[in-house]
Amino acid sequence: MDKKLYEDNQKNKVREDEILLDPDSDFDKAKDVKKFTLSDVLCVFAGGFIGGILRHFAFSTLAKTTAMLTVNIVGSLLLGFILEAVVLNGRQTQHTKAMRLLLGTGCMGAFTTYSTFIADVSSIIQSGHFGMALYLSLATVFVGLASALMGIVLARACKRERSQNA
Repeated sequence: MDKKLYEDNQKNKVREDEILLDPDSDFDKAKDVKKFTLSDVLCVFAGGFIGGILRHFAFSTLAKTTAMLTVNIVGSLLLGFILEAVVLNGRQTQHTKAMRLLLGTGCMGAFTTYSTFIADVSSIIQSGHFGMALYLSLATVFVGLASALMGIVLARACKRERSQNA
């Protein structure tokens, strides 16, 4: 293996206890990856199309509040997994950027639904059920956060498993 490539790979490794919050952090320094291209827009568009269809399916098969909780929790899990997998991949490339935009920004952005969450909570408050509104808010935020962290843990486990089998 080329010594420079090995050093670059070592420099870009993520510690097990480190959570990177900004997957674009390497793009600020990269000269070979453009910031925003037509390809980026198409990735977000295609992912949004898929995520929107998945959300429509969830809302047409489940009760509205159940569907809202389900898509936000499952979406948090998947987004945590996707973003951590991209980070664990090491150096950001045009391919990993495209996958993050397609699956993370596009698909999970369209699949999850913050606006429906706010509308549901507002409606519940207006009907006088403050306890239910608080429960729904806390459940969405905390279970969503726990799901995102679970996605991160799963991505790291998959990376470890792949490294051990290689």
